[in-house]
Amino acid sequence: MAAKRNVWKPTADECKRIRDFTKREVRGLTRMEGGTRINLQDGTIEQSLNIALVAKTEDWQDTDLNDFISWAGFRAGVPLTEDGRAVIDFYCYSRDGLETNIAVYYKDGAILKMGRTGSNRMINF
Repeated sequence: MAAKRNVWKPTADECKRIRDFTKREVRGLTRMEGGTRINLQDGTIEQSLNIALVAKTEDWQDTDLNDFISWAGFRAGVPLTEDGRAVIDFYCYSRDGLETNIAVYYKDGAILKMGRTGSNRMINF
């Protein structure tokens, strides 16, 4: 029998923290979508919203955007790594279009940090 994979089902409070942070970063936020990614070197790895399940490198350079998942899809649950980690890359839009990406790092049952993707400015929790 296959082992059941853990899933992070974000709480209302966690979702509020993510959205509040993003609203401070994006004036006039209208929509957030999670980016699902694929591994560019290893076709046996399934696409996932959780970059930690797809990337073999810390900087995700071996992955690429494959598709998007709605905020509701994110709320439905994110599969975790065996050690309970998740990295989500949200695409954040205003009325003018894509404004930025916000990365959320989750481990051990809590959000560890979040910030603009590719930025050294991460907020620790």
